[in-house]
Amino acid sequence: MGFSREKYQEELGYLVDYAKVDWLNFYPIEGAARVLVGSEASGECCRKVVLNLIGDMFDAGIRPIDLTPPPGPPFVSWATDKEQTLRRIAREMDERENSIDFIDICWFTFV
Repeated sequence: MGFSREKYQEELGYLVDYAKVDWLNFYPIEGAARVLVGSEASGECCRKVVLNLIGDMFDAGIRPIDLTPPPGPPFVSWATDKEQTLRRIAREMDERENSIDFIDICWFTFV
C-alpha cells in the first residue's frame, strides 16, 4: 500500500481522538482508509486498511459498540477480543453489498 507510516498514524490518531470524546461510526474509518489508499484503489485494498485501522484502534482502547434504545444504557460493548472483533467486522462487511450499509455493523467508542 502506497502511503507513509506518518500519514497512517495521523489518520489513526484522528480516529482514536474522536472516539475518545464521542461515538464514532464507520464512515470516518472508511474515509481515512480511502485517504490513505487513494480513490482509485480497489475495494479489497481499502477493506484491508479499514481492518488495520480498527485493529489499531482496538489496541488504543477503542471498542465496537451497539447502540441501544432507551430506557437502558445508550450502548453495549461487544464482548469480543481483538481477533474476534476483526473477524466479525470482516464477515459483516462481506455480507453487505454497499459500504454505505457498514454503519449498521457497529459504532466505536473508548470504553
